Amino acid sequence: MGEFEFPTGLHLKKPSEFRAVFDRGSKRHTRGFILFRAANRLDRPRLGVSVSRKIGGAVVRNRVKRLVREAFRLNWRAWELSGADLVVIAKRGVDALSFKEVAGEFAGAFQPRPRR
Repeated sequence: MGEFEFPTGLHLKKPSEFRAVFDRGSKRHTRGFILFRAANRLDRPRLGVSVSRKIGGAVVRNRVKRLVREAFRLNWRAWELSGADLVVIAKRGVDALSFKEVAGEFAGAFQPRPRR
């Protein structure tokens, strides 16, 4: 269990923590999410999730947050996110995505983009 744990201390919670990621981080869009990523001074990543009421009721919003947290918890090593703060903002229509689709969107967003 220790390898896959995601303790509460590694969640971004304060508005100032979110703002710091927005100000310092890079931004990527996927079909269902806007992702902000910024470096931190820790050896583990931290995650913040924002799901607006526009997405749906409390049950729907909580389901989206659970899917995002679980995809992150299981895959952050493969996505090479150690030492990064990540803020995920859900877009409309994300409530229809499955766990596999959520994890796939994140994996695609964290791949290096070719330079133009």
